[in-house]
Amino acid sequence: MLKKTMQPVERQTYGLRLRIRNLTVEDQGIWECVGADIDGTSQSRTFQMNIKIPITFRGDRIQYAALGEQVLVKCRVLANPPAEVSWFKGQDKTRIANTNYERTNDGLKINKVDLVDNDVFWCQADVLETGESRDYPITIIISRMLNSFYYLLSIIYLDIIIISEPITAARITCSSPCAVEKQTATLICEAAGSPSPKYQWFYGV
Repeated sequence: MLKKTMQPVERQTYGLRLRIRNLTVEDQGIWECVGADIDGTSQSRTFQMNIKIPITFRGDRIQYAALGEQVLVKCRVLANPPAEVSWFKGQDKTRIANTNYERTNDGLKINKVDLVDNDVFWCQADVLETGESRDYPITIIISRMLNSFYYLLSIIYLDIIIISEPITAARITCSSPCAVEKQTATLICEAAGSPSPKYQWFYGV
C-alpha cells in the first residue's frame, strides 16, 4: 500500500517499484511504503526524499535606476539545498561592503543611486552542501544620464544665436580679357550678407 497516491508503480517479485516522473519541490518529504501479508500483519518503511534544485536566477540582465533614488537590483535565487548569496561589483568583481547597499531576499537594495552605480553587478550563489557555484551579471544603467545629456544638448542649441544681415553690395564682374570671341568668359557674381548668399545664373531675362 502506498500512502502517497496518484503515482505510477511497477510490481516486482518482492515488492513494488515506484517511478516518480517530472519531480517538483512538492514531491519532497517523507515517503512511506506499507506491506501486509495474508494474515494482515503489516510492516512499513519510510524514506526522506530531498529534491535537488540547481541554482537558478530570476532577474533581468539589464536593469535601470534613477540617479539619487532608491532602487532594488532584482535577483532572486532558487536552489535546494538553499544557496548563500553574495554580491560583487565591476569587471574585477569587487565584493560589495558599502553601507549604501543592502542584501534582501529579492536582490540588492541601493539606498541612493550614484553615478558609480552605472556598472555591472554580480549576483553569486554558492551551495555549500554540493559545492555548486554560479554567478549572474546584471548591468545597471542610470536612466537620468540620458535625460541630462538631452537637457545639456538643448541648452547648447539655445545658446547658438544666428545673426542675419541683408544682402548688400551685389555686383557682377567679368575677368579680363572679357567677352572675346572664341575665348573663355568668366563672370563673377559677388554680394555681402549673413548667412552667405546663394547664387543662381539666368540668361536672356
